[in-house]
Amino acid sequence: MTDQSQAIAIANERLFTPFTNIPDKKTPAVVIVGGGLTTGLITGAAAEERHNPEDPRFLKMILAGGAPVFDPWTLLVLILDGNKEIYKLQSLKDIFSSELEADYMESVLRAANVPETDIIIGDNKEQHTDKIIANLIKSKVLNDFESATVVAYASHMRQALGTMRHQGIKIPLVPFPVNPFGLTPDNWHLKKNMRNFVLRQSENMNPKNKEGYIGLYADDLNIKKEQALIATLPDLKRTL
Repeated sequence: MTDQSQAIAIANERLFTPFTNIPDKKTPAVVIVGGGLTTGLITGAAAEERHNPEDPRFLKMILAGGAPVFDPWTLLVLILDGNKEIYKLQSLKDIFSSELEADYMESVLRAANVPETDIIIGDNKEQHTDKIIANLIKSKVLNDFESATVVAYASHMRQALGTMRHQGIKIPLVPFPVNPFGLTPDNWHLKKNMRNFVLRQSENMNPKNKEGYIGLYADDLNIKKEQALIATLPDLKRTL
């Protein structure tokens, strides 16, 4: 196995594998973590789960994200990789929004007929995940809900959950990763620029990297413990 092949395998094991095949569980709330250009897609996926006619996955929607939606560097990565998904009308609307993430999420949810009373958004202008959680998510989730689903861009799920644990949130958290622009755990490595993007995120979440995110801002997740917490939650009542 080449060094790059090994790095890809490690990235899959670190960023994607622990958050796939998660049992469908019901929680009273969802935390939607902004992801720049992917924010609209992430939020739309959450709205669909809330509106599911068989059994909504959650009702209350907590919005977290203070960075600009428009991110020229990520857009350049997608263009250089020849990603055609970005040229779809809805993708273009999402990409070129001038709003901050949480504000755009609220717009998407209101357009999807989510009641204003079920949308929780506060002083949420921070861009760093650690500060976003400290300022908004921690108080709302800890004080008001006994469990929550976390919707995020798939490669950032470990960062989101680890930050919440680092901030002292102990309730069960159900990961709901979203794969944007046709990128999945099976194909991200086939595009050179996206491959480099994900590999950098993997190294950032390496607990042995003293200059990485874990340790400073996030806990290194105990996956077995996370799975045990999720197992205690009620199942969604949906037919296959």
